[in-house]
Amino acid sequence: MDANAGKLDLKKKFQEFGQKYTAQRQAVFDIMLEHNELHMSSEEIHARLKQMHPGIGVATVYRTLQLFDKMQIIRKTGLEDGFTRYELNDQNQHAHHHLICNSCGNVINMEDDLLDELEEQIYIKMGFTVHNHNLKFYGLCKNCV
Repeated sequence: MDANAGKLDLKKKFQEFGQKYTAQRQAVFDIMLEHNELHMSSEEIHARLKQMHPGIGVATVYRTLQLFDKMQIIRKTGLEDGFTRYELNDQNQHAHHHLICNSCGNVINMEDDLLDELEEQIYIKMGFTVHNHNLKFYGLCKNCV
């Protein structure tokens, strides 16, 4: 998603939810869009944000992330390091899984969804329709092996 499309989509989403669109909220979104592959914590987002917008406090970032979560703009992922990580929620993308390095903390997206067949079997055997799932693998990345 390019920055201009992201800005238009964000404004539209705020209108749909009856929320106020602000430059600070757009700035948080822009940082996440630029660094989405990093799965940043609120503190990491704030650290990157304050380089360009020194007046935005960590509380503003935290409240914005809570609102983004409520509006389904982002997805939260809790990791064993005790920090919640955030990534943009691409509505066109099926759930992906995370590979988490126990040594360096790197979080890698695994785009292949190998659970499609399992979801189908759950529906066939149990009559249960899976809407979403979350799977994390912990180990060592190729740089730490």
